[in-house]
Amino acid sequence: MAAELAARGHRFFTDDTLIFPATSSEENLLCYPGQRRLRLWRDALDRMGLPVGEAVRENRNTNKHYADAENRAPVSMAPLATLVILRKAEEKQAAPNSWRTLSGPEAVLAVAEHLSKPEFAEELLGKERLLSALKRLLEKVTVCEFTTRRSENDHDAAIEFVLDHVQDHQSEQILEED
Repeated sequence: MAAELAARGHRFFTDDTLIFPATSSEENLLCYPGQRRLRLWRDALDRMGLPVGEAVRENRNTNKHYADAENRAPVSMAPLATLVILRKAEEKQAAPNSWRTLSGPEAVLAVAEHLSKPEFAEELLGKERLLSALKRLLEKVTVCEFTTRRSENDHDAAIEFVLDHVQDHQSEQILEED
């Protein structure tokens, strides 16, 4: 999905991993890219028309490859306004795509579920600082959930669905600033 959005002119910042500092006095929550290259499965390389020979295989046990994004953002950090969690839809789900804003305990659980190596963060920071960092994240960032079937047949519809929601969100931010 990140590769497709970059190919359509949207800035690519990171794929799969986003890093934010546990402590910061900034008004906006600044984040850092965890991966400055795309991580793509072989079928995504094919769909994007990227030659396999130019992509670096992640490891021998997977068919995932690293590839350069067309429209990579030239920055090393950026403010984070919205965190979108991608979920795979159940086949029986009526609509192929859904989007919803999470809040309260549901947002806490969704973000906590996607922490990478929380046991290391807790060991390094301590439980209190980890919970404080999570609280700060949730105070400054809108958490959304995008659920999609991720099938080849629904791929273009999923991209359009995301773009509609991103444009709606950008419009809301412009109205709030006026």
